[in-house]
Amino acid sequence: MALAPVPTLAGSSSTVDMAHWSLMESPHPVVRGLHRRFPLHLGAASPRARAAACAVILAMLPSCCKDADEVQRESPTAAATVLCTPGESRLCHCADGRAGRQVCRSDGSGLGECECSTAAVQPVQPPNPPAAPAPPPIAEPTGVGGRWVLQIGADSDFASALHEARMAKQHIGITPVVFHVSDTYVTTVGSYASSGDAEASRDDIVSRMTWRKENRRAAGLRDADSWCGADRRRGSPPQHVSFPLLYVECTR
Repeated sequence: MALAPVPTLAGSSSTVDMAHWSLMESPHPVVRGLHRRFPLHLGAASPRARAAACAVILAMLPSCCKDADEVQRESPTAAATVLCTPGESRLCHCADGRAGRQVCRSDGSGLGECECSTAAVQPVQPPNPPAAPAPPPIAEPTGVGGRWVLQIGADSDFASALHEARMAKQHIGITPVVFHVSDTYVTTVGSYASSGDAEASRDDIVSRMTWRKENRRAAGLRDADSWCGADRRRGSPPQHVSFPLLYVECTR
C-alpha cells in the first residue's frame, strides 16, 4: 500500500502533544491501536521524531478507518445482510383472512410479497346420509277391503264412527272403511295383502292423525277375515255420507 506524502508538523512540543492526545482519544479503535503500536509516548523521542510518527499515522487513516456507509457504497454485495434462505417459503396472511405464502429472494435479502390464490376455497360438504326407505303406498280399499287393515277407531254408534272416518279422509287422504261388527262400528284405513305391508305403513298412518292428541294416536293391525268374516259383504251406511266411504257388514 503506497503511503500518502507525510505532512510536516511543527516541531514544537505543544503541537506534537496535541496530535498525540488526538490519537489517544480518537473514537476509532484502529487509530487507538496504532497509537499503542507506535512509541509516541516515549519521552526519549525527540519532538521531530514524534511529529513524524503522527504524520505517518494520520496519512494512513483515510484508507484504514472508513465508516460503514463508505464500505457499503464501495462493495454493496459484501455489506448485504442475508435475512433468509433463497427459495425458502413461509406462511403469510392475506387481506381476506386466507393463508398465503412468501418466497425468499434469490439473494437472501428478504421475503417477496405475500402470494394469495384467487381461487375460492370450496367448503367440504359432508356426504348426504342414505335416504330412509319409503313406506309402501297405502292401497285404496275396493269391494269389502283387503284382509289386513289398520284400525284407528271403534265406536258404539255410527255417528261417532262417521266423524272418525271423515277426519281420516281429510288428513290421511284415502277412503276409510267402517266395519259393522255386532253393535260396534270399527273405523279402518288401508288395504293390505300381508301383515308386513300393513306394519310398514303403520308409522306413516299415525303421523297423519293430527286431529287427535299425540298420546291418542294409534293404529292397530287387524285381520279382517278373522274378526269380520271372510264372507263379509258391502252394505249401505245407516245415514247419508257426503264423502267417499266403504261400509261393510260383518258376518261374525
